[in-house]
Amino acid sequence: MPVLSTVGIKALYYAPINQTDPKKMPESGWKPVDVYQDTCTFVDKDATITTHKSETSSKKIIQKSKEGSDLVFSIMDPSIDERVAFEGGEKGTDGSYNTYTEPETVKNIELAFKVFPMEGLVLNIPCATVSAKKNTTYSAKGISLLDVTANPNGVITYSENPTMPDE
Repeated sequence: MPVLSTVGIKALYYAPINQTDPKKMPESGWKPVDVYQDTCTFVDKDATITTHKSETSSKKIIQKSKEGSDLVFSIMDPSIDERVAFEGGEKGTDGSYNTYTEPETVKNIELAFKVFPMEGLVLNIPCATVSAKKNTTYSAKGISLLDVTANPNGVITYSENPTMPDE
């Protein structure tokens, strides 16, 4: 019997969304990220419940709406290319060194994601709005992280297919 719950993360990939149909997973362009320990979660937001009451009777109408989910993870020691992809800045050069310049304003970034657990179902998100923030500690035991929150836009699918994308 297959394991249907997810325990541990094997790999997390991102790619530009499918421009011709953002509801479909991209076929190429997948890149892995180095996910920091114990930071990858996928959680539904609380549903919104609205109760409408009549002023002239005891009638009530209750409406419930799903508010979506959040894929949250931290990239360990993010590269310049990952900063560009998740923050929207610009890659450049300074002599023989690569540089990264942060954007002056917040960029609207949409990416697709595949999350491969150690066991269980693969999470497929064809389009998600991404926000990222730096989380760097400058100390003897410091580390540089890029904390990412991805809010899916559309239908999410789960798959038993363990095949990882070609980079």
